[in-house]
Amino acid sequence: MREIRRLLAAAANSLRGWAHLLETEPNMRYLLLLVTATAATGVAGLLTVLEVAVLLVALCIAVGLEICNTAVEELLDLRVTGYSERVKILKDIMSGAVFFSLLLYAVLLLLFITR
Repeated sequence: MREIRRLLAAAANSLRGWAHLLETEPNMRYLLLLVTATAATGVAGLLTVLEVAVLLVALCIAVGLEICNTAVEELLDLRVTGYSERVKILKDIMSGAVFFSLLLYAVLLLLFITR
């Protein structure tokens, strides 16, 4: 019973984290719209199940990187006050990782829809 309470508490914490992300990060909302649209293409039969699965994996990578990006930005903002060129570079690097993962998604989507 104690384990179940611990798991429920962990799930509640995760949901609070998601609520915060969705409230404060427009990019997360856009990513979830992409997830929904990608799933809808599969339901509509525009893409195969395998193609949709591959695209959703690519989007999950992007979502995970966006979560890491947000966490890094929050940590840097806690640690550094005022403008810092080094902090800007770190934030740009994290943003670049998200961009690269979305580029992967776009290339895969282009390959699948032009088959």
